[in-house]
Amino acid sequence: MRCSIIIPTYNRIASLRRCLTAITRQSHPDYEVLVVDDASSDPTGAMVQTEFPRCRYLRIAQRGGSTCARNRVIAQATGSLLVFTDDDCLAQPNWLSAHERHYADSQIGAVGGPLVPATPSFCDKFYAAHYREEFETLRRIERLHRWERLVTGNMSVPRAVFERMGGFDEQMPRGADADLVRRIIRAGYAVVADPATGVEHLKTYTLRSFLIERYYKSCGSVMTDVKEGTLRARRFVPLLNVADAWRDWQNFRTMYSASIGSFAAFWALAWINRWVEVTGRAYYYWTVGRFYSPNSRSS
Repeated sequence: MRCSIIIPTYNRIASLRRCLTAITRQSHPDYEVLVVDDASSDPTGAMVQTEFPRCRYLRIAQRGGSTCARNRVIAQATGSLLVFTDDDCLAQPNWLSAHERHYADSQIGAVGGPLVPATPSFCDKFYAAHYREEFETLRRIERLHRWERLVTGNMSVPRAVFERMGGFDEQMPRGADADLVRRIIRAGYAVVADPATGVEHLKTYTLRSFLIERYYKSCGSVMTDVKEGTLRARRFVPLLNVADAWRDWQNFRTMYSASIGSFAAFWALAWINRWVEVTGRAYYYWTVGRFYSPNSRSS
């Protein structure tokens, strides 16, 4: 199976160089690498064309975001399997093969794996504790759950399935990957979460970057609710879900340290995070979500 690895980038030449160094060492016998430059102002193009001549470089004249960039490049891809990663991810040589092996089953519509920070911050650990169960073991997902944790930093989709779904929804500010996975499952396919496909993530969250990420993720989640007709008033209430948060704290204690200081920091971050998520949902629903039209999903 020929694989097309798709990497959007914007002004991150140093991390992109590391990403491409790793990605071009795949043991898989048949693949191409497409770098989609989302109107960078740094010399990304010159670097890719000079240092990685095997990679195909495509530049978008006007910046539209990584979701748009991924959609735009599909017509240029020649592989029957589309494999997505980010310019701050480092893949092991067997990464492609670990993805491809699952597609011997024609009912598999997507495969994904974890992003593992090399030097996790407290915020990274908080995040990992919340999703501890998601990638500890190989899982086949055949029906919708609360959240399908396949992300475009490490995800593959057969081209035929991707095109049948209509690609990524460009109206999603974040969460276009989760939205696509949900549509794939609704269409009758299964998806696979496989820890063997994990990639190293160069990004380490600060408190500021973590809260910004959670804000935009919550914007995407409210769009999913709007699209599926599942939006409820409680999504805008900033009460902490104590049962889930307590489970996350138990995961945190098992995975990391459990000092009094970390206990206080964990619960403070859990409360702040909840307020940020509710704010993002309310803002995005009021400014965009209530005007959403499924007929303009992608262009």
